[in-house]
Amino acid sequence: MAEADEFLQRSLPAYTNSRQRLYLAGKQNMRDPSGQMNGRFAPIKAELETLPPSDLTDLRDSFPDLPPLPGDAPARSPVKVAIAVGTGIVAVVAAWLALRRRKAHETA
Repeated sequence: MAEADEFLQRSLPAYTNSRQRLYLAGKQNMRDPSGQMNGRFAPIKAELETLPPSDLTDLRDSFPDLPPLPGDAPARSPVKVAIAVGTGIVAVVAAWLALRRRKAHETA
C-alpha cells in the first residue's frame, strides 16, 4: 500500500490532497492489526484531516469511474426520481382499479 501511495503521489499531483487518499489512509489504519503501517499513514491522515473539506480535491472529477466514497450522498438523478414517482402512481391507480373491479364483480 505504501508503494501504491508513493506512485500515485508521483504520477498524480492532485492525489496528495485528495479525499480518496484521506479515506485510504484511514482504512489502512483500521486494517493493520500489527500497527506497522500506522507510522506511515497515521501522519498522512492527521494532516489531511486538518484541511477544510473544500481544500480536499475529489479525483472523481478527473476519473468519473471511481466509486463513491462512504458517507457521500447518493447521486439522485431527477429523471430517475420522476420515473420512480410515476411508477408509484401507476401502481396505486392499478390497485385501485383492481379493487373497484372486484367489488363490482362481487355485487353482480
